[in-house]
Amino acid sequence: MQDITLGVGEGVYKGVGNTLHMIAHPIETIENMAHGAAHALGVLLYNAMEQAEIEWTLRCDDFDTAESKINSANERFKHVDDAIREKLAELSLRDVSREITNLRRKKLNLFKQKR
Repeated sequence: MQDITLGVGEGVYKGVGNTLHMIAHPIETIENMAHGAAHALGVLLYNAMEQAEIEWTLRCDDFDTAESKINSANERFKHVDDAIREKLAELSLRDVSREITNLRRKKLNLFKQKR
């Protein structure tokens, strides 16, 4: 229970600080929001295009190419799944409590290579 309480307290403290930062720097806040929206749109369009390519290869009876594209997509999904599972294994109850109550925008790079 102490870990949860400490995590919530840290999250509220950081969240308030980040909210004040967002108010004090509105241009940066708008840039960050636009960047996030553009990234989400780019990922959506990429996935839609990839799906269309797979459907086209299937309609052309090019099953080898379709299988290759599907396997490539599966590898990317597996990589993301592995990264999420690795991150979850590192989290403590305090970390989760802090981040749930923290309102900050945090960059998460699931594809970062270990050094």
